[in-house]
Amino acid sequence: MLYKETAQGFEPWNPADPIGSFRYPSNIEQLWDAASLAALGLYAPVGSDPVPDGKIVTGTTVQRVGNVVKFVNTLEDAPVRTPSDTPLTMRQLRLGLLLIGGFSSSFIQEAIDAIPDATQRGIAQIWYDESSVVEWDHAMTQQLIAGAGLTTEQAATMWMQAKDLDA
Repeated sequence: MLYKETAQGFEPWNPADPIGSFRYPSNIEQLWDAASLAALGLYAPVGSDPVPDGKIVTGTTVQRVGNVVKFVNTLEDAPVRTPSDTPLTMRQLRLGLLLIGGFSSSFIQEAIDAIPDATQRGIAQIWYDESSVVEWDHAMTQQLIAGAGLTTEQAATMWMQAKDLDA
């Protein structure tokens, strides 16, 4: 898409709008080189700079930076993610316990087996065996964290590192 330079900045060019008193073909971008387009005040902006870690894009404009017409992002600090807004797949959870937490695959099973009430133990087993996505705030997640003897801080640290494991 071409952008037209105006006194107010850059705006998307509508091929139906004449430049001067002449209408140009809508495929002019494929027919003319960048210098010929620039002579008309038309530009195909280059891509924006990469978004740094910890930032998010809140808007994009077209601007002249030096002698280059490019997309320029408006950035803000990314919100801090927490376990509560970061569900894990069961695979990420299990790999996180093993690879990050250093716990054997039987670690959670031992916590489930230690639940005294048979019904609650059965519910925990089904939850652990059959869940595909694990929510931090789910009551069973919190029960198993406590039952396994993990502090909330230990579990949260492992959780936030596990989110980056291949799901």
